[in-house]
Amino acid sequence: MVKSILIAGVVLLTSTAAMAVDLTSNLSLNTEVKAFHKVDGESNHITVEPTFDWKPMGEATTFSVGALITGYDSTLTGDNLVLFDVLDDGSHPDIKLEATHVLRSGLEAYGKTSYDFNTDSRNEVELGISWNF
Repeated sequence: MVKSILIAGVVLLTSTAAMAVDLTSNLSLNTEVKAFHKVDGESNHITVEPTFDWKPMGEATTFSVGALITGYDSTLTGDNLVLFDVLDDGSHPDIKLEATHVLRSGLEAYGKTSYDFNTDSRNEVELGISWNF
């Protein structure tokens, strides 16, 4: 448990504003590092989620590509640090693809899907309209 807390602390302390980078005026890299504990499952986790956002038409339209990568999982037997296992067959993360377009304030159209490199297949495509008020 102490080892898990130390690893989570190091990750959080080394996370800086440099993890959100504007590569060009309309392309950015946003990365979320999350360390969390599941109380009922009595497990500790660290995830890294890099996302590229491209806004070709200003703020109205956004195309996103990202992946959720598990870095640490205390429920696994053996080596709990699994960050570099993403390169192994059967451990590749799903690539998430999403497009959104703001129709008016609080109303946006979206489409999203993901691709699973472990099975070489596309997952369900979701199209919809989101209304936030």
